[in-house]
Amino acid sequence: MAEAMVSAPDIEIPVSFDVLVGEVVPKLGPERLHALQQAIAVALRAHHPAQSAAADQRESERQAAIARSRESRRQSLGAQEETSRLFDELMKKWGIDEVEPVGPERLKELMLEDGIRPEDNIASREIIAMREE
Repeated sequence: MAEAMVSAPDIEIPVSFDVLVGEVVPKLGPERLHALQQAIAVALRAHHPAQSAAADQRESERQAAIARSRESRRQSLGAQEETSRLFDELMKKWGIDEVEPVGPERLKELMLEDGIRPEDNIASREIIAMREE
């Protein structure tokens, strides 16, 4: 394979791409690798300004979307905490804060034990009566 130089406007790296990627980059520390990435990005922006502007715009929009998402999540968690606190206060006020929930089958059994007959449609009748008031 012919040894070609890796170059870009204002940057010339005196090694082939294969050597750069296979031997040089793995030996760079994090700071030098970051500096190399920044230098390549600058060179690419200078060589392709229209693509660079579009990429910068996309990145800016992406960062804004991430920030909006984080803020929304933070607000949602805050609202959930407040809702949970208010719900707990309401259950305590009604005196049912220590009651464990039951499934629909057990609820039906308890209602039947209390003499409530499903065919009487008590709940529906009460809703209709409230609408008519």
